[in-house]
This record gives sequence, structure tokens and C-alpha cells, in this order.
Amino acid sequence: MTDYDTPRLPTRVRTLTRNCDHKITLRRVDAPVDGNPIDWPDGAEIYCLIDIDPKVPERVDGVIDGSLVTMRIESEIADLCKDETTYRVVISTAAGSEPSFEQPLRLGYFERNDGE
Repeated sequence: MTDYDTPRLPTRVRTLTRNCDHKITLRRVDAPVDGNPIDWPDGAEIYCLIDIDPKVPERVDGVIDGSLVTMRIESEIADLCKDETTYRVVISTAAGSEPSFEQPLRLGYFERNDGE
């Protein structure tokens, strides 16, 4: 996991097309040393929050497999996103105690590729 010294994470644009699912994958690597994959922490939850309704974001849980996490956004959710609907990928870790600790991994917005 990268810790950023600035207050802003890099913003990513994800392109959506009507009636199509969308997948977000992240691989954790030891970037400062050699770029080798590193497993996500035990007990971590990684999920994407999509601001279709900013008051009640849509949550898409990730599936963790070693150093890779995959979040599949079904077309039923993706079709509700408009141009510039924001999203964020979050990791939640217990860090040995309650409450859990949530940290953003990626921020961005969706762009429609279908005129919707």
C-alpha cells in the first residue's frame, strides 16, 4: 500500500458503457523496493463506494486473492452512473482493535462512453 505525503490521491477516470459490467482490479506491490507483489493484510476488507446517491453510496465488495483485489460492478449499478459520478476504493483493517480503520486506496470518477 502506498502512503501519499500529499493531501490528494491520484484521480482515475473509468469508462462505462451501457449494459456492460465493469471491473476494477488493484495489485499491491512493494513499489519502493523492487515492485514485487505483496499480499493484502489478513482480515482486510477492500470495497468500492460509488456515489450514485452521495447520501447512500453503493458498495461493491472486493474479492482478495493474495496481492490482487477485484471489484466487479454489475451493469445494474454501472448503468445508474452518470458522467463524473465519483467513486473511491477503500481498505478497512481492524489494526488489532476496534473500531476498524478505513483508508482510501484510489479515487476517481466515471465517464460514459455511450452518450448516456
